[in-house]
Amino acid sequence: MTAIDFGDPNLATRLDAMPQEQLDALPFGILKLDSAGRIVGYNRIESEIVEIDFARRINHNFFTEIAPCMDNPFFRGRFEEGIQEGGLALDFEFETDMDPRADHIRVRMLTSNTPNQYWVAIKRL
Repeated sequence: MTAIDFGDPNLATRLDAMPQEQLDALPFGILKLDSAGRIVGYNRIESEIVEIDFARRINHNFFTEIAPCMDNPFFRGRFEEGIQEGGLALDFEFETDMDPRADHIRVRMLTSNTPNQYWVAIKRL
């Protein structure tokens, strides 16, 4: 597998082309959400870091059921605004004291080639 850098300008396209085994081998977390914020995919490292069995959380709302510390204008607001504007292409840092697993992270929100789906890449800093 070719290494993928978190900051790759073509990250969404590369993620879309990867089978699950390659997503699971990435050194950073990946979630795939629909436009309502429901989980439609994830990778192994994200599941391990947050200690959540995402297989049991498919179709659960990420913001309200999984990570309420991210259910705010800075995080969820950016996600929804990007979708309303026609696509996500965001890169920002986020800090919270509400959840030590998301204490200080870098986030990339990107539009997938799959209609109505969006990548959220999460790198712990």
